[in-house]
Amino acid sequence: MMTGRTLQNYLSLTMIQAANAVLPLIIFPIVLSRFGSEEYTRIVVSEAILLLVVAAVLYSFDLVGVRAIVQSDHRTDKTWLSALFFDVLITRVLIFCAVMAVLLPGIWAVRPALLPYALGWVLVPLSYAIQPNWFYQAHERNLPLAVVSFVSRAFLLIYVVLMMPDTLGAVWIPAIIGAAFISGAVASLMYCIVAYGLVFTRPPLVRIMHYLWTGKEIFL
Repeated sequence: MMTGRTLQNYLSLTMIQAANAVLPLIIFPIVLSRFGSEEYTRIVVSEAILLLVVAAVLYSFDLVGVRAIVQSDHRTDKTWLSALFFDVLITRVLIFCAVMAVLLPGIWAVRPALLPYALGWVLVPLSYAIQPNWFYQAHERNLPLAVVSFVSRAFLLIYVVLMMPDTLGAVWIPAIIGAAFISGAVASLMYCIVAYGLVFTRPPLVRIMHYLWTGKEIFL
């Protein structure tokens, strides 16, 4: 039998997945009907390219980070939690920057027409880089993350369906979607830092390399 906390976490994860799943089902048909097939193709192709970056920034931390907390005797130690939290955060951001430094010039060289759309989609992998899903999952406290995700996606849908001006160009669609993702990510990040009393600690290079090395098998 599920406990109340287990049920809450299950429903919270379901809410997160539902919010992300419903979003394209509503927005993309609107984009297609409003801007036509050519602009729609540019939007979805550039999105597909940038979604590869999401896989890179997630790396193996959704497993490694959760396991580190669950198996540790220091899971209530704020100093230890702060070090782990910012180790993962900074490593993900560095991965994001490294991939972007290669990918964006590559898009410009191969398909320059896609670059403005890709620049808007950049916010989506960046949101995954800074959003600490793994930390919430390790503590079995997914409700705040679910609420933030649901609210940010809901505002996005309201804007696109009811408020988006007719003069808005298709090139702005990825940036608008990305803004919803990054706003939710920043809110969940700040809530996590405040709720758990985390204090910024700069990870040494040796620890960053350790995480990259130990997580490579799961990632690959």
